[in-house]
Parts: sequence; structure tokens; C-alpha cells
Amino acid sequence: MAFSITKTKDIPPPATNKGGDKEFAIKCKAKLDTCYEYERGGDSKGYVLNPKIDFMIVTLKVEDSETRKSIATHISQMLMDRDEPQYETYYVKHLPNKAKGNYHGFTHNLKISDLPGLAAIQFKPKNRSYNDLKITIIPSQWTSKHVEQFWNTIYAISSGNIDTDYIIKYGKITRLDWAIDFINVDTSDFLIEKVSKNKRKNVTYYGSEGGVETSYIGPNGQKLSPQNFKAYIYDKHTKSKEDKEKPIYGDLLHMRLEIRLLKQSLSDMTLKSFYQLSGKAKNRFAPYKLTDFFAVSRQAADPQWHMFGDSCKVRGVDTALSMLSTRTRATYKKRLTNAQSVCWKPDLAWKAIPKHMKKILGKPQGVSIKSGQGIKQL
Repeated sequence: MAFSITKTKDIPPPATNKGGDKEFAIKCKAKLDTCYEYERGGDSKGYVLNPKIDFMIVTLKVEDSETRKSIATHISQMLMDRDEPQYETYYVKHLPNKAKGNYHGFTHNLKISDLPGLAAIQFKPKNRSYNDLKITIIPSQWTSKHVEQFWNTIYAISSGNIDTDYIIKYGKITRLDWAIDFINVDTSDFLIEKVSKNKRKNVTYYGSEGGVETSYIGPNGQKLSPQNFKAYIYDKHTKSKEDKEKPIYGDLLHMRLEIRLLKQSLSDMTLKSFYQLSGKAKNRFAPYKLTDFFAVSRQAADPQWHMFGDSCKVRGVDTALSMLSTRTRATYKKRLTNAQSVCWKPDLAWKAIPKHMKKILGKPQGVSIKSGQGIKQL
């Protein structure tokens, strides 16, 4: 994910530690779905928002023959009806690059075009060897009305036999991407790592004027690509402008952390597990470690400390530490640990998941949908 950074940066650090105006920070905080906040360098704060689903695929077997017939008939009619422009055929082109490998053409492929992000329903009514119903969504910008519209569509085309309760109970997650936004922080100030005994293939992209654009963590022993990375951080504010989209949080600095969970990492986690998160559930955010090199006191944020931070990103933490004197090495080890514990609180983020799940899995009600044979109440 390479794109050009256009904002001007002053050097040396702490030039990236912007947003010190307290009134401005307080005003912004009131508009943010904040999970927690932390001090940065003594003159500004970083705001970490609650996690939200950025991409999800759920599959569901439909055993009842009448429900299978209803879904297939309604999808066909909705795609054929030219008076319903909000429905169109779902193709691989509708997926972001990171997810194109997840597209498989079914016999019935429906996209709800008037929902932001992505809302797709696929079905194979005559193929019993597959999970017949496949739901693919990017709901990060959905409002309660969008949530209601999507699940009501599934409820309607299934003749009222499939609602979110049914999906929570029987749906199987095959992919789940979580996005956690860091506001009023610069991606260049961060280091992302994964706590693992296995070596990881990491890739970092830098802008034409310097500064980190994106840092990826990949799988074990595989070539890294947008289709197989496990986690990454990137400058979401700049990416939005490069894509000619309105930045979500205006002029605020905005870094996003995305963590991808696939079948292996999901293990026995189901929709119900995320909806009713128990204390026994393994925290899937905990294996990742973030360091904000400004999450230290003003006195500690000296130029040498930030040069050490850059060295960590290029050479690795162990090598960067080995280049220091014994006394400095011990001091910087403590600073690293402190900075990590201040800026990254995976337990808080993990516990916030059910709130978002309940928002996305809204309770549908019977609705009317328009088909080629007129409006039918289901």
C-alpha cells in the first residue's frame, strides 16, 4: 500500500508530536468513540478508538428447501428489476486489493449498492457441498439504519427464516479484519511487532519525503502480499486524501492498526463468541506489540531517543539496543517497555468488541422488498 505523503515535516523530532492545543484536543475527543487516551511527550494526547469490523466473511448452510428457493428467487428478481438500482451483481472488482483472493463466484451474487463500504450476499442453491449462503461486508461506516437495511434484506429474501439470531448461532466466520484507529498520532512514530517464536516477514513503505506510510507483518515463511499479511499500521489520513476520499476525522492525524483473523487464528471463535465475549476467550490482539516513541515524558523524548526509535524500525529492536552503551541500553529498555504499556492496551480494546458486534448485528424486522412480481411482505 504505497502512496505519497504530501504534508511537510520539520526535523529533528519531536516535530511529529502535533496537536498540542488542549482545547482542540478536548473538542476532538468529544466526537471520538474513544477506548482510551494517553499522554505523548507531555504536551499532547493520543486517542485510541474502540475496535470496529473493517472486513468480515460469514458462511451459513441453508438446509431448508423452501428457504433455499426463496433466497435464489428473490436475488434473481432483484438483479433483473431495473427499477431497483440499489442492487447489482457482485464481482471481484468490488473488493479491496487486500481481499480479492477471497472472491469466489457463486450462481447468485448480489451487492447492495446504496450501503457504504461493501454489502454482498452470495448463494449456491443447488450445491450442497458448499456453505450455501456467503455474506461479505465492510461495515466500518455503517449507521444503525445501514445495519437495519442489510440484515432486513437477508431476513426478507429468506422469507423470514434467517435473522441475526440464526446467523449468530449457525454462521461460520472465515475471515474477520479488525480496525483500531489512533488519532492525533503519526505513523512514523510507531513500531509494530508480533510476539512470536517464529520469524516474520515484515515490510515497511516510506514516503518520497521520508516518514513511514505503512508497516506490514506477514505470515511465517511466505512472501508478503496484501492478500496474506496478518497485521499492519498505516497513515489513514493521507491514504484517504490519496484515494480522493474525505478524511474520516478531518485534519486530525490518523493512524490505523488492522489485524486480520483467518480460520487458523480464529480457531473456535464464532460470531456468538465475539457477541458474548467470555473471560476464557483468547485475546487475538495481545500477540501484537505497538511502540509509540512519543509515549514517554518530555524529558525522555530527546533527539537520541528518537534516532534510536528509527534504528529499531530499520535494524530491529535487538540490534538497535546492542549498538548502545550498557548504561543507555538498560535505560532504553525500560523506556520501550513503558512506552508500549502506555500506548497499546490490547485488553481494553479486546473487551470493547461485544459493543461493536451488537451494533453491527442489529435485530431485523419484517420488511417489504420489491421484486419483478411486485411488492411482497415477508
